[in-house]
Amino acid sequence: MVRRWLSILLALTVVVAGAWAALAAITPVKVFDPPASQSGPYRNASWLLYAADSKDHPRHWDVFARPIAGGTPTKMNASGTKGWTGGFDPGTNTAIYQEYTSGDSDIRFFNLDTMTRQATPRPLQTGAWEFDPHISTAYMSFFRWQKVNGIWYAKLYLLDRSDNSLTTMASIQSQSGQYFLSDFLGEHYATWTVCSKTCTVRVYNIDTPGVAKLPSTSDNKPQYGSAIDETTASA
Repeated sequence: MVRRWLSILLALTVVVAGAWAALAAITPVKVFDPPASQSGPYRNASWLLYAADSKDHPRHWDVFARPIAGGTPTKMNASGTKGWTGGFDPGTNTAIYQEYTSGDSDIRFFNLDTMTRQATPRPLQTGAWEFDPHISTAYMSFFRWQKVNGIWYAKLYLLDRSDNSLTTMASIQSQSGQYFLSDFLGEHYATWTVCSKTCTVRVYNIDTPGVAKLPSTSDNKPQYGSAIDETTASA
């Protein structure tokens, strides 16, 4: 088991280091450039998913889906709420996203074929503040704020879509000086970034549950935005 984890983490480190060198050779291509700011992009074969604010309301984010072929964007979060993106249910035109107000935050589905909001699995139908969702064919991941013995924790959960069971992958105390960023969810691995004085990546093996820290590169730069090619166990 240790040897398998070590080979995976070494592969991830090599690929991440190489990605920085290759990045300089990539020329950015403008995809969509409306006024104000856009962030959190995802796409499938038919739709571009993104969050956007406006010049009049720079702190109010909504979630939109725009046809890849062009056309009018569809706002997904309900009137009177804000939103943030989470991705597409693989092989479908159903998006997952966060919908929130000042006092409540929930994970939602939006079916772009029928233009309707759909219910999420029962474990997500709570009064807790839930955010930063990701989805794969077999799993969902999300954060939930929970108070334990008077102390708040941000817990990162893995939900098995076959039986709605929940697994806690990580937990951070609110006053620890650290924060989480969820990066990737596939069928075999999940990754996230932990930041304090610097940022490092954690890898969760779904098949043989366990968490490992991605080794630092030789120049010890912060690590962000990890993803895994699950066919080669490389990031």
